Amino acid sequence: MDGRNQMGSSKSIPGLTITEEKVGALWCESLQLTRLDDPSANFFELGGDSMTMVMLEFRINEEFGILLPANAVLSTPGLRELSATVDSLIDRGAQNGLSGTRATSEESAM
Repeated sequence: MDGRNQMGSSKSIPGLTITEEKVGALWCESLQLTRLDDPSANFFELGGDSMTMVMLEFRINEEFGILLPANAVLSTPGLRELSATVDSLIDRGAQNGLSGTRATSEESAM
């Protein structure tokens, strides 16, 4: 199963962080997937190319209020790894007084 045409998000994967769910949903949007079932999935193996990578990076930057390095998706094409990069950038921004949109479990429950 290649992850295509299955749903509109990654929320059905148990154990995902909020960031992983959001990044997974952005993957689905960028790759026109209906569902993402595998948290170890590789963006490029699911059909990503340079154009969808740029679109994904733009959407991540927009969603989280961060600036991903140009090679972020290339160097971390897995959902969990890319999400960890996003979290790291959010945390680094918070330490420098910048605001990112990393949600906590309590915030998402509201």
